[in-house]
Amino acid sequence: MRYKLFTNMLAIVLLCVVFIGAGCKGGNIFGFQSTDDSNTGDLIVKGQELLRDGKYAEALVQFNKAVSADSLNSDALFFAAKAEFLASGFSVVGLLQDITTDFGSNGEVPIFSNTKVIGIKPVFTEVEQSRLLRTMTRILNRLQPIIDGSTTGNFTAEDVSLEAGLARTLKGLLSLRDTNNDGNIDDSDLNLGLVKTDDGFQLDLKTAISTPQNGDDLNSVVSDFSEGDQSTVKQIIEDLKASGLLDALGDTSIDLSTLEDEIDNLGIDLLEYFVNTGTPGNKGIGDNDNDGRIDEEALDGIDNDGDGKIDEDSRLNLGNDGIDNDGDGTIDEADELLT
Repeated sequence: MRYKLFTNMLAIVLLCVVFIGAGCKGGNIFGFQSTDDSNTGDLIVKGQELLRDGKYAEALVQFNKAVSADSLNSDALFFAAKAEFLASGFSVVGLLQDITTDFGSNGEVPIFSNTKVIGIKPVFTEVEQSRLLRTMTRILNRLQPIIDGSTTGNFTAEDVSLEAGLARTLKGLLSLRDTNNDGNIDDSDLNLGLVKTDDGFQLDLKTAISTPQNGDDLNSVVSDFSEGDQSTVKQIIEDLKASGLLDALGDTSIDLSTLEDEIDNLGIDLLEYFVNTGTPGNKGIGDNDNDGRIDEEALDGIDNDGDGKIDEDSRLNLGNDGIDNDGDGTIDEADELLT
């Protein structure tokens, strides 16, 4: 069952492409390079020595101690984020390929999939996806105070915003898999796939939405990802702005206003596909596609009313309810039931 939830993920792909070819004034947490020993704090210096020796887990311990000692020290926060990634064992190059170009034969984005595709490198298991999700969450927790400008030290928001944007991209994508938001991607979540098509990216719902809570969970993660000023995609735009990279690229770079318009349109488009779970405040309640009818579609991945949109006004019915949900005089017909 496939839902065309969004057709433009330009911000996500753009960030990855830009990151591949860009450096960062303060250094890059996703790759090791020599550091300046002039940073203050015995713990930071000791951690840097361990980094140079390739002892990433031990370095992380030292940097975390430094953060505990001074939670607003940008040097401690930056190097803790750097050590966090290096200790995780993930490859930034591999991760970027998984997001952008390394699609499986069925179009699935490998980082988002738990299906092994013949001829493509092994995809992440759900355990690995969960570990990457938690790693990116911890990295963002370290970098966010620097971005917010609440720290003192050698690193500024401009220095770390590009790294934060990449971490936010990875975390945001994997958060769509963690539909119950417990930090683990497992059988308790809805099984979603992210599919690249000629028209853009789509979410592929592989398991049925069987309860109103399932529907609310799906609505919530999609909303957090794309809707409003605090959405993941909007924050990625802010990361790009803060990095100064867009300004440095000049007239041939990204049109930021167009990009922001695309993000706004993304949020509008998503409203058409919210599942109506009947929960008060749920945005799926009502005439989401403005065709003058409410709840006319079943949650079945089919364009029941022929308006070119799928499941846009869906009511989540778990069986015969004896109610004429679409107001056509017929009770419990096929387009009123969850199939």
